[in-house]
Amino acid sequence: MDHANTSFSGQMRARRSNPDNDGLGIELGHLCITHNYSVKEVAERFEVTPATIYNWMAGRSLPSGARLARLKELVQRLKELSQPHLADDQLE
Repeated sequence: MDHANTSFSGQMRARRSNPDNDGLGIELGHLCITHNYSVKEVAERFEVTPATIYNWMAGRSLPSGARLARLKELVQRLKELSQPHLADDQLE
């Protein structure tokens, strides 16, 4: 696949379909696309540059220490938002 002529979102979808490239940053990219969060919003949340977020999403790097823990927490929360939950009245 020629990534030079594909949008970033398209690249993330292509990488998401390849389990060999599936990682935390790539999952973040997929979930941000799903939930319509911008790279700028994520960068501001982590106090890093948008270029850093693009590197995480592309699987080129990941944060360390406390930022890595926060990233894992964010990805988990976004994954939970993507999963349907039973309403209380459905449990009766």
